[in-house]
Amino acid sequence: MVVARPLFAIGISMFMMPIILGNEHIKPLATLMCHQQWLPFSRLVYGVFLSNVMIIKFRMYNAANGTLLSLYDMLLFWFSFLALSFTFSFFLYVIVEGPIANMVDAFVKLPFNKQKTVSSKDRM
Repeated sequence: MVVARPLFAIGISMFMMPIILGNEHIKPLATLMCHQQWLPFSRLVYGVFLSNVMIIKFRMYNAANGTLLSLYDMLLFWFSFLALSFTFSFFLYVIVEGPIANMVDAFVKLPFNKQKTVSSKDRM
């Protein structure tokens, strides 16, 4: 098991480096991974990443007694924490992140949203 973590890191780096470096043979996979359809899912999963520990700690610190866990209890807690985290993340996106992102898009002009400006040479 000592070698498992370095092998995992090497495997992930060998998978990601051709995509990062822009290898032509990996272009279909890179376009699939960079598609816009993944954006809402990535935001949701990042919200789950941030809220999961908070929900687990809330459950642990509000328990009157310790819990003796069996395999059934562990699976039940795991699924319930995951479902609560996804639900919390979804509502947090709908109530907070989505409206703020819309306001930022409406009021702030970012450099990649620049419209093409006509220079004095093009007018003549």
